[in-house]
Amino acid sequence: MKPNFSKIIPLFSLVLCASCSYFSPNNGSEYDPSKCTKNNTALTGKKIYWLGSSVTLGMESKNTALAEYIDARNGSKSTKEAVSGTTLRTKDCSNNYVKRMVESPSFDKSEKIDFFICQLSTNDCKEKFNREYGVLTAESKTNLTDFDTSTTVGAMEYIVKYASDTWKCPVYFYTNAYFSDSGEKSIKDTKGSDYNALISIAKNLAIKWNKVEGVNVDVIDIFNDKAFNDISSEKYRNYMCDAIHPYRRGYLEWRTPKVEEFLLNKIG
Repeated sequence: MKPNFSKIIPLFSLVLCASCSYFSPNNGSEYDPSKCTKNNTALTGKKIYWLGSSVTLGMESKNTALAEYIDARNGSKSTKEAVSGTTLRTKDCSNNYVKRMVESPSFDKSEKIDFFICQLSTNDCKEKFNREYGVLTAESKTNLTDFDTSTTVGAMEYIVKYASDTWKCPVYFYTNAYFSDSGEKSIKDTKGSDYNALISIAKNLAIKWNKVEGVNVDVIDIFNDKAFNDISSEKYRNYMCDAIHPYRRGYLEWRTPKVEEFLLNKIG
């Protein structure tokens, strides 16, 4: 029986394309977390839960991302629940953030943790998902049943309430680095301006929830950090596989120090 090359060749091309970032020198062994120098810092021994999609997973960086680098550099202990392509909101995504936060065996409901860190997913801003952000509820609405998790904002409020009640720890949403609506720092189907609108909502959400006793919420906003994003085109190409996903080098040299700085400042 002769092989059907019309099917094999496109499949091979797809696998090869998906592996391009794997062989990038910016994902080289010198950027492996095992090569990091571990320092004794205020993060040493801290337990961190991470919830997110491809940027939390490290889709283009050999499944290595912020959690692994922060642990390697500081001696913290992270647990990561990340699935590429997923949304915060429950509508149209069966493996959404809310479901995984509540049901994942990775998250021990009885464990004492220090931070719950949630990726503000760009997937919720994709044009194909119609950007159904929803609206922030009134300050009096603080029960899990008050939130419409089919919307992005409803899901975010649910995550804050559930994480705060379950683990009694701060909840931080973290953003992507800046990306634009068009040009070099852009990606198909997702506009930076739409994502920035979601960041603004997240900041208002933090203001609301910080008025609730026992709740601590903040946004690690690197999208709007001009100094952070002011890098040369050459560095950008070395750090980013595309406008959304970093290489290992991008996590290690660019993002990790910034998120570390935020967490260390919170610890004081």
